[in-house]
Amino acid sequence: AGIRLEWNTFRRAGWNYLARQMGYAMDNLTRKRDLLARTALETALPSGSNYPLGGGVLTKAAVDEVLRDKAEIGYPVKSVLINPARMMDMFTSSWAMPTGVLLSPTVTDGLLRTLTYGNYGGATWYANPFVAMNEVWFGGDKSEIGWRQTQGTLETKSDVDITRKADLHAIYDAGVAFYVGNAYTLARIYLT
Repeated sequence: AGIRLEWNTFRRAGWNYLARQMGYAMDNLTRKRDLLARTALETALPSGSNYPLGGGVLTKAAVDEVLRDKAEIGYPVKSVLINPARMMDMFTSSWAMPTGVLLSPTVTDGLLRTLTYGNYGGATWYANPFVAMNEVWFGGDKSEIGWRQTQGTLETKSDVDITRKADLHAIYDAGVAFYVGNAYTLARIYLT
């Protein structure tokens, strides 16, 4: 991932522009890592652990079915990966909370700061903006699923293109590999 920073633009916009552009480049790198992890998870997902759900709406019954099925085979769900907007949908409807009950300001503040919410179904819910809106991933404890191996370190390189009056900044990611060793804990709800 990288950015090209025109000198005229930088002169007018200042350091905030550089910080924002570097943030975009790091988001791009994160998307690439998440795509690698997603590929590993999809490959390892057992055929009976894919739960299609029609209507495009996540229901409490669908989530409870996954939680119950995984508990019955001895691999209870301990972590859930979900898009933050889908998670917010859960809290604005009555499926996760009794009708008329809103999350306390403390819980809401913690959710917005850490992107995690614990305790529904005994699992910790992790919000990730790069998870598709139509998917919810379920798994056991993170330490039981598999691992991520990293070789090398993140590197940055910079150069100046004096003829075009621009700075070039590149970010090279470390070599990352994902391994799923225990697919029994995995499940996915796929909304259609």
